[in-house]
Amino acid sequence: MDSDALESSENHESHSHPSVRLDDSQLTETRASGFWRDVPFPVADVMQRLRDSDQFSESQLDLIHVELKASLAVVQSENISYDISMGMTLANYQVERLIGTGGAGHVYLARTESGDPVALKVLRKSRLSPRFRREMEIVERLAHPNIVVAYDTGHEDRFAFIAMEHLRGPDLQHHVKRDGPIDWKQSIDIIRQAALGLEHAHDRGLVHRDVKPGNLLWDDNDVIKVADLGLASSTTLLGDADSDGSFQTRDSVVAGTPEFMSPEQAKAFSDATVQSDIYSLGATWFYLLTGRARVPGSTFVEKLSSLVKGTDLEEMPEGLMPSKLTKIWRMMVEYDVEARWQTMRQLISAIDEAHVTSQTTSPKETIDVLIVEDNQDDLYLTIEMLSRLNRSIVIKKASTMKRATEICKANDPFDVILLDLQLSDSFGIATVVNMKEHAGDAPIVVLTGNDDAKAGQACIEAGAEEYVYKNALNAQQLERLLFIAQSRASHRE
Repeated sequence: MDSDALESSENHESHSHPSVRLDDSQLTETRASGFWRDVPFPVADVMQRLRDSDQFSESQLDLIHVELKASLAVVQSENISYDISMGMTLANYQVERLIGTGGAGHVYLARTESGDPVALKVLRKSRLSPRFRREMEIVERLAHPNIVVAYDTGHEDRFAFIAMEHLRGPDLQHHVKRDGPIDWKQSIDIIRQAALGLEHAHDRGLVHRDVKPGNLLWDDNDVIKVADLGLASSTTLLGDADSDGSFQTRDSVVAGTPEFMSPEQAKAFSDATVQSDIYSLGATWFYLLTGRARVPGSTFVEKLSSLVKGTDLEEMPEGLMPSKLTKIWRMMVEYDVEARWQTMRQLISAIDEAHVTSQTTSPKETIDVLIVEDNQDDLYLTIEMLSRLNRSIVIKKASTMKRATEICKANDPFDVILLDLQLSDSFGIATVVNMKEHAGDAPIVVLTGNDDAKAGQACIEAGAEEYVYKNALNAQQLERLLFIAQSRASHRE
């Protein structure tokens, strides 16, 4: 919260307090921490003046504490840049330049040993927050064309890091600020793609909790990617789901951005559900079309109060998009959770059934994979587990090099090729060489039962992207392998 917000709150004439609350764990942690005794004196002084003014309820003061704590974390994390020098190597990544800062760490453009670009999110271990730990775990559970691909997570010396694909396009908030509101035709594809990515997260038991324009990134070919899962809550990471399917958080991070959070999150930060993400996506849609947020208020508390009461929230301007879409949008941002679309799949189906399409070609929604394997049991098992695990993976199969060549000629380029070295009509390194001639730009991942480092190096030198011992892979690892290989190849300069 900035000084203007605090000043405005102090001078607020009304003594009524909106029913903003934190959950019990947040209140206990905040009050017990003695937080304002440890922060710089000006902040402590401000907090004392706010308390003495008798203008704020206890829940509001607790809320301001949490917000200040998060803001201070951002300021403190700025110091990390003094420890990361351009050109230094962190794990297997050489840092080139700083490209972003935030409360969850700093993001650097870095390169792998082979020169591939990555976005490297870094935080000092001493400041490793629950949010960053959560993101490190969550990113390895997701694999979808509309979610930022994480290549690697780990620790090195004093730092923790997440290596992700480096997206060239801006986030949607920067795009709107720079170029103005987005045309409704283009917005359909954006919202639909974001919904597809969020649906995948929901299917994996995750609620994002901070869906907003700044967390939707534009990649090449107009692909939208959902980013920043540091606030996501999970049934398996953070506790069991309640009977109503809601997922609870147990840290005191402010979960969401007032302009885009749902009313139930404004009332209690832990009460985020799938429907909360749907509301936030609707609030994001409004911003894309108008260039402004629909929540009134100049301070954090004022915005939160408007959300809690559900008053003075701006409606979609008439005529801004077809009435069919406006009706869909209104159901996304219903105050009553039960009145909203209940799943992203319902929302996506409603958009599709509206028969209102953009005038541009929509980006691919799938990752197309060719599996070349002569062992029918292995082939069936691989197809079965990938198909069950991820609906965005589309598979074609071949058991010989001849058939694989025919399929490559008859189809659009594949995104990834999974290749067994031992085929009836091709053997060993020659299999990679033969496949490379017909694969186009598709990365080739060699899956083999031969755990031989020298053979692996020879395959890489012959043009394979990866060499993997298949007996050591489970279904989720194979799924991630496909998306990582596709992402690395598509972002190679």
